[in-house]
Amino acid sequence: DGAILGLIAQGETYGYEIMTKLKNQEFPGISEGSIYPVLMRLNKKGSVDTTIKKSSNGGPRRKYYTITD
Repeated sequence: DGAILGLIAQGETYGYEIMTKLKNQEFPGISEGSIYPVLMRLNKKGSVDTTIKKSSNGGPRRKYYTITD
């Protein structure tokens, strides 16, 4: 949870971007299946807020995560 919260604290981000950053840093074996349950748990606990926005590249909408105030 701490590594994911740390990435979200750097600025608004979405699940796939979080996974990519973690893979490039210290968690090369991490998968989408392990990221999204953590994000849902953090959202339920009130640690992060979510906003659904259009993708900047014209793709599907994405759920963006930010740290709560």
